[in-house]
Amino acid sequence: MHYLKKSLVGDAKEVIETLKVCDENYDQAWEKVQERYDNKSAIVNSLVKKFISVPSFSNPSVRGVLKTQGLLAGIVESLENLGVGGKGKDPWVVSLQRFPFLIHRRICCRNSVLCLGRVAM
Repeated sequence: MHYLKKSLVGDAKEVIETLKVCDENYDQAWEKVQERYDNKSAIVNSLVKKFISVPSFSNPSVRGVLKTQGLLAGIVESLENLGVGGKGKDPWVVSLQRFPFLIHRRICCRNSVLCLGRVAM
């Protein structure tokens, strides 16, 4: 329980702040953390929103493109690690339906080099 409490920060730490540090409370503390943060749907939506919200390039450079590619690849890898997709519910489609204003903003950008994850020619 001591190590769990020491490794949590911010809101996550506050979730178990009232519990006494003892072995008997570890399972209860872990359950409280999971109840609060183990929401796969919210995590997927957050990752897709982050992917879509990656800023466009104002002055493209190899370094900038590689940095952005790394960020996007990391988000896709996180989604794959969650085991999303398949079974009829594509996380991209479901999340894009929830955040249509982001798509509209990305499609309407005219002066950017990177729109919707594609490099403009």
